Amino acid sequence: ATALVGSLADKWRPLTIAIFICAGALGVAAAPLLITRLVNAQGLRATAWLFVPTVPIFVVALLAYRACRRLPRPQIETHSKANGLRESIFSRPMILLFILSTSRSFALIVSFSGMSFLMREKIADNSQALLTTGTTLCLFGLAMGFGGLLSGFLLRPELEKRGIIISLIIAGPLLAAFPLLSGGWLLVVITLAGV
Repeated sequence: ATALVGSLADKWRPLTIAIFICAGALGVAAAPLLITRLVNAQGLRATAWLFVPTVPIFVVALLAYRACRRLPRPQIETHSKANGLRESIFSRPMILLFILSTSRSFALIVSFSGMSFLMREKIADNSQALLTTGTTLCLFGLAMGFGGLLSGFLLRPELEKRGIIISLIIAGPLLAAFPLLSGGWLLVVITLAGV
């Protein structure tokens, strides 16, 4: 999906991808806020109703698929052979991309999961812990979306690699400080780490 979005606007590719990622981060941010409120009000069984929105999403995806099939297909170079494809998939840049993407996703899921458990430990009242966890995870997701959008506006193509590396170097210590903090400082650090 990211590749398709990037191909839609060559001139504005970084900004287009940043908007796409920001929209995804808004979904990631909304989910914990919605789920924690629902569970707090109705209990865990109520989460079964969260599958209902998948029906219209499926219908929209099906209609989009049918519409895309009618679009003209891009010309693909026919001279690439299976051997060339195999070499490009196992090339150093592709392996590095795979490792970095996996590590980033792992760190993100660990952060989200770890925050949930740590919030439960920090707050004795179950109901308050649940609501605070939802708010904290929502704030983290919103900050990630905002940071991605901001990078699309600010980072020029020649600075993309440096910007990604610097942002990851800054985010690491901020996320590591999370268990040591509480109150307003915790929210400030989470916001900065997300951005």
